[in-house]
Amino acid sequence: MIERVRRLAPILGMNQQGDLGGVTVYRSQRNRVVVFAKAPPKKPPSQLQLTFRNMWRLYGTAWNELTDQQRHDYRFTARKLRLRSSGAGVFYSLMRRRNPAELATLSRLAGVNLHLPTYQIS
Repeated sequence: MIERVRRLAPILGMNQQGDLGGVTVYRSQRNRVVVFAKAPPKKPPSQLQLTFRNMWRLYGTAWNELTDQQRHDYRFTARKLRLRSSGAGVFYSLMRRRNPAELATLSRLAGVNLHLPTYQIS
């Protein structure tokens, strides 16, 4: 099956990445399709892994709950200050660190009012 996917993927215009059925597919740095059998985890996730997964899930939910204007402000801040990050990346970074001084500085330098939701990570 792996060899079949490897042969047919470029012909069918398939540009998928990730787990597809029982295989994992991605493109290498040389733009070749890499396909291998999906490897199940050998042990369950640790409590720390679960905590971080929940944290990032919460950040994604918080980003999606922002208004269009608030998301635009984060994207604008990233571009204006040349932060080499996306608006979502700036938001995630600020959510992670929770530093009011950093938030105020970015808001002042960009000339926008950035807002962080008041979520608590448990």
